[in-house]
Amino acid sequence: MDPEKQKALWEADTVVPELVDRLEYRDEQLDFLRTEVEMLRKEREQLETDLVIAERWVAALAKELELADAQLKEVRPLQARIAARTGSID
Repeated sequence: MDPEKQKALWEADTVVPELVDRLEYRDEQLDFLRTEVEMLRKEREQLETDLVIAERWVAALAKELELADAQLKEVRPLQARIAARTGSID
């Protein structure tokens, strides 16, 4: 075998294991990142669910606040008339 072919084979023998190591490392990185992505997707889904629940609570509380405000508006004139009759103001 001529020296050039021997050198090429020797270089190939050293490069192939290095490439295999790189591929294995990248494969491990991809597995880690896939796991991370899956965890983040689950977290996002949970946050989206929590947001929907929070939006419903806010809507319900807003309705309660509007109702309470309307009731206060009805009560204030009545309190004013009662105070006027009795001569006292709270």
